[in-house]
Amino acid sequence: MGATEILGTGDRVSYERRFEQVIGNSPALETVLEQVERVAPTDSTVLIQGETGTGKELIAHAIHNISSAADTRSSD
Repeated sequence: MGATEILGTGDRVSYERRFEQVIGNSPALETVLEQVERVAPTDSTVLIQGETGTGKELIAHAIHNISSAADTRSSD
């Protein structure tokens, strides 16, 4: 499911839960959320770069929340 696809009520709840702390709907943010969905299921290491206050920690939490590591402790 792409970051902008919401198929039904149950899917919407699931989508909102995965990105519950990320607010916005710009094309750039949609691209980032699609990348989150693509990388989260992998065992890849991810480097998140950006200016102060751009939401890097929120993206890190989103990746963690939908990864297989979600049942383990995040590296806060």
